[in-house]
This record gives sequence, C-alpha cells and structure tokens, in this order.
Amino acid sequence: LWKDLDAAKYVKHKRTIMFKLLVLALFCLVINNAYGIQFDIENNYEKCISEDLVYDQLVLGAYSITPSFNTKVHARVENPNGAILWKDLDAAKYVKHKRTIMFKLLVLALFCLVINNAYGIQFDIENNYEKCISEDLVYDQLVLGAYSITPSFNTKVHARVENPNGAILWKDLDAVHGSFAFTSDVMGLYRFCFSQTLKPGTNDNRNNQEIRQVVLDLRIGVDAIDYEEVAAEEHLSPLQLELLKLEDVIVSVNSRMNYMRSREAAMRNTNESTNARVFWVSFFELSTLLFLGFWQIFYLKRYFQKRQQQQF
Repeated sequence: LWKDLDAAKYVKHKRTIMFKLLVLALFCLVINNAYGIQFDIENNYEKCISEDLVYDQLVLGAYSITPSFNTKVHARVENPNGAILWKDLDAAKYVKHKRTIMFKLLVLALFCLVINNAYGIQFDIENNYEKCISEDLVYDQLVLGAYSITPSFNTKVHARVENPNGAILWKDLDAVHGSFAFTSDVMGLYRFCFSQTLKPGTNDNRNNQEIRQVVLDLRIGVDAIDYEEVAAEEHLSPLQLELLKLEDVIVSVNSRMNYMRSREAAMRNTNESTNARVFWVSFFELSTLLFLGFWQIFYLKRYFQKRQQQQF
C-alpha cells in the first residue's frame, strides 16, 4: 500500500502555526487603534444610531465617554416597538479596550509557542514491551504519519501499522525517525504499534534495560493534505484555495456522517435481532412453563382419582 525508496523526514511543526498566530496577534495589536463609531454630543442634544436586526440575534455593545463634572450622559437601547431594553442614567467610562483582548491573544500565542515542543502523541516504551495506538477510520481515508524515537546502541524498535483485519500495511524493523502514508481499505480500528527488543549480540541484563521515547504525529483526512503544495501546483488563488478547503471539509464530514449512519444501521439491526431472539426464548420458556403446569394439574388429578377409586 505504500513504500518510499529514499524516505526522509519532513513534518511541519505545529510551532509554525503558532508563529503565524503570533504574527497575526502582533499585527492586530498594532493596527487596532480605533474601536467603534465615534461622535460628539452637546447639552440637551440626543444622538441615535439605528441597526437593522433579525429575530434572535445576539448583540454586544461597549461604550466609552469622556468624563465630565458638570454633565451626565443618558444612554439607552430601544427595540422597534419603543420598549427600553437597557439604559444607563449616568454613563461613565470604564470599558475594556479591544487592544486588551489582542494583548491576551498575544500572551496566549507566546505561551503556546514556548510550551509547544512536542507535536504529536508522546509515550515511552521498555524492552520486550509493545505499545499500540488505535484510530477509528472510515473507508478510503488518507493517513499521514511521522515518528521520532530517541536513538539507542543496545535496542531497536519495531514499528508497524495494521488494519482491522490484522494485515500489516507498513512496518520498520529498526525505527528511529521517518514517515509513512496509506489510504484505509476497510473501515474500523487501525493499530499503530511500537515494540522494543534488544539488538543481536546484546546481553539481556539490567544495564541494557532502556526506556526510549516515541513521538508520533498522525494527520488524518483533510489534515493530511498539504494545501500550500496543492495551490502551488494548480496555481490557485487564495479564494479558490479556501473553497477547496471547504469542499474537502464538507466531503470529510459527509463521509463521517455516512459512516456513523452505517454504524447506527448495524447497531439497529443487532438490537432488532437480539430483541427477536429474546422474544422467542421468552415465548419458549413461557410455553414450557404452561405445558408443565397443565401436565402437573392433569397428573395430580388422575393420581387423586385413582387413589379415591382404590379406597372404595
């Protein structure tokens, strides 16, 4: 299902995404100087702003007014029928600026950029021990995987991928780092297994009991597609690329929904079959009990009749 005659490791690190998020937060923090509609009001003057809204639409508003010791500002919100939804008889300035939100986003991006050293599933394996990770896949789903294992002179790690039928789709007898790819041929649980054994000629003693760290990064379905490479090959515009991403996401969701529908149908058939079997078993038990009850009544009746005849 897959082979690579000159395999090399090329996995995009998640820190690249976090770096883009950091750049976006810095950009928004710099350009976000304005924060809404700005206007002036005078004494005994009312200024209203109208907005056409549909039913059941959420509205969030924030206001900021220059302070004054001599005047006060009356603020209110009215619906189309004239009912007052909210009011403030002496509106004061205490509104969190949007730049505060952008600053929090910047701090979050920096935090994620610092702590995001790993980019997949991380676990440890010991000698003569196997660790397997299962993933439920639908039919004809693309899977890209990359692994990185700490090196060792005494042990080797055997890595393999199995489909739900037990067939080995890919394996590496001495895995250190690399990548693999395959397309699911049947739906079900696919296993990604790693086991550690001693190399030939190595003594099995306590000094050779090593614990090696495995980092596994799996990209399934839409996440496995490199859209930058697709856009470069097909000369797509940014709008076309976004439409392609949306199309792939919709196809993936539709495929997943069909898979869940088939699972629901199989579960419904199993429940109906089980209910039918339970019904017939219960019917057989009830029939047996009724037969035994009538037989006991008939037998006891004949028994007492014979005893009565013998007495006379």
